[in-house]
Amino acid sequence: MKRKSFVILLIVTAVLAAALTLLTKDGSALTATMFAFPFEQIAAGLGALARAGRWGNAAALTLWVALAALPAGFALAWRRDALTRAEKAAMLALSGLLLAGFYAMVNPWTFLSDWLAGNPDAAASVRVMFGATLWSGVVFCVMLRIVRSFRSSGRAQLLRALKLLLRLLCVGFVASTTVVLVRGGVTLGDDSLVGADKCVLLLRLAAELLATLLTVGVLLRALALIAILESEEQAGLAEAAEGLSRLCCKALIWPLGLAVLSNAVSVLALRFLTDVSVTAELPVTQLALVLIVLLLDRLLFENKRLREDNDLFI
Repeated sequence: MKRKSFVILLIVTAVLAAALTLLTKDGSALTATMFAFPFEQIAAGLGALARAGRWGNAAALTLWVALAALPAGFALAWRRDALTRAEKAAMLALSGLLLAGFYAMVNPWTFLSDWLAGNPDAAASVRVMFGATLWSGVVFCVMLRIVRSFRSSGRAQLLRALKLLLRLLCVGFVASTTVVLVRGGVTLGDDSLVGADKCVLLLRLAAELLATLLTVGVLLRALALIAILESEEQAGLAEAAEGLSRLCCKALIWPLGLAVLSNAVSVLALRFLTDVSVTAELPVTQLALVLIVLLLDRLLFENKRLREDNDLFI
């Protein structure tokens, strides 16, 4: 994917995340929707089909078993050396989870105690719990496959996997930050907030935005550096590595400084705030990721310089 196309994808991601946040006023409801999708929607379709009569019930039962059996079918159909025993066992277990999960989505009250029976909030919680369990099973199967693939991959395959991972991180950071910014913007419109509350909130939103912008910038520079590594000539590698190093330094210092400022202002403005149910925040995830990229970048740069010095010596 070209850089311009990927930037457009990030913009679309931000727009979709903003729209979803505005349409879902309750943050917990948004989280529940994300965890239960698409299993809850599939289960709703199966439930509607089951209520359509005898043939509809038979069709729903058939589809329920068939969808749940898909991972097990793949595990048994692939040739013997295509999957490890752990991967086959995980896919068979995932089929069992899907079988129970789809049933729980349609009949959540079966898994509730008597005093919670009929409570719609408890039923929604059951769907979320099963949705999270199913997604964890899917991710576990995928991770087993990825780990085995990485151990047997060559340099080209590893670079492609690294590019995909960096792009996924960019999309994740953009989506999560957009949700935070939109919620913060909605909170700023609350008439109950005084000037000090809005000032502190604006500083925190600015720190969040700056950290994400610089982190995404670092990841995009890293993608450009990988593109140079994939070429045979590797022209401009030293310049690209040095530019990435400078940006990493900015991404480590600037957001941290703004976060310290916003937290200090929060402390100084305590007597003027109407809401003190907040916590001090630092962009730990972004800082750790950028620090890792910086270390890898410097190792790459020093390795290239050492190689050039050895060539001159020879």
